[in-house]
Amino acid sequence: MDVDMILNLKSFNRKERFYLVGQMLGNPDFRMDDKQLDKISKLIDVEIPREYFAAMDYHLDWIYASLHLT
Repeated sequence: MDVDMILNLKSFNRKERFYLVGQMLGNPDFRMDDKQLDKISKLIDVEIPREYFAAMDYHLDWIYASLHLT
């Protein structure tokens, strides 16, 4: 994914739910634990990159706007 698009998507991700879940997990960036990623990688026999964008409850218009801004 293009870096500018990810920055645009992050700017739209302002829902309270995203922040609440992140704070409750002690991880405001909404990132998976490396140990969990390793377990999933081993289970599916695919190496999962450590650099990724994770979001929750995105609207199609947010994605469209991010693409348009990019």
